[in-house]
Amino acid sequence: KENILLYQLYLLKMVMVFAFCKYYKVKPMNTDDLPSIKETFKNNLFKTSTLLEEISMKILITGANGFIGKNLIAELKNRGYDEIYECDIDTTDEQLALYTQKCEFVFHLAGVNRPEKEEDFMKGNFGFAGKLLETLKKYGNKAPVMVSSSIQAALPNPYGMSKKAGEDLVFEY
Repeated sequence: KENILLYQLYLLKMVMVFAFCKYYKVKPMNTDDLPSIKETFKNNLFKTSTLLEEISMKILITGANGFIGKNLIAELKNRGYDEIYECDIDTTDEQLALYTQKCEFVFHLAGVNRPEKEEDFMKGNFGFAGKLLETLKKYGNKAPVMVSSSIQAALPNPYGMSKKAGEDLVFEY
């Protein structure tokens, strides 16, 4: 389990690096371009001299109290990320507004999988994804959003349909 989690965190890191580079229109493949890339990031976004090492950025994590969210936060903190905005079901609209104004990358891991009422699937998975994206748009924040979903999104059940609807919103964004 530990090796699988480390591999998943590594993949998340790579997704974040590539999305960040795409957002700022730089190519992460060629380290010969490092001086021009560093010039692009005048406000010291790179902590070190190599491209794929840690990037200092403000990260929003939805689903922060879930299994993947907690482990991702721990790993990011271990790697020196210190501006992590943790969003969970108890996060207020005001906090979400603040986080979406400041964040530079979003790990959207939030989801409802064991609600009391069936309609809460759609509210928690599709509804929250919409709320997150609308709040980002409201503040003109074009931070990349990495969405985490489930194999269930391919199944015709209430949970699967709500996950698919949430995914579609993020992909349209």
